[in-house]
Amino acid sequence: MAILTEKELKVYLLALGGLTLAALVITILVMALKGDGDVSSAGEGPAVQEYVPADATRFLNPEVDVLDKVRIPEEYTRLYEKDWKPFRPMYERWTQTMTAPYWIDPQTLVREEMEKQSDREIMQFFEDVP
Repeated sequence: MAILTEKELKVYLLALGGLTLAALVITILVMALKGDGDVSSAGEGPAVQEYVPADATRFLNPEVDVLDKVRIPEEYTRLYEKDWKPFRPMYERWTQTMTAPYWIDPQTLVREEMEKQSDREIMQFFEDVP
């Protein structure tokens, strides 16, 4: 089974060739009319010197440790102090009796999710039954 007949294929190829030839001619015309200058110097412009402040050279020197000169304001040095009161006592380690009220068995979660999914599938199955 052919998508295009022989005649349609010839018309398609002629149209494609004509458009390609037209694009090539237009490209050549644009390049010929546009270019008076030398192609090798097309990307070069006037030389621009980058401004580097005199103070910047000390930051570029690896022997100068810039972090030694950073001064942290006094109010920010108290960031690590605890100025809040915890809701509960803080423990380094929790015992099993302490975590028991918050523990949920992963098998229970999986079983509950499987039950919900199977209930949805059963309801969907019975909706399709006449």
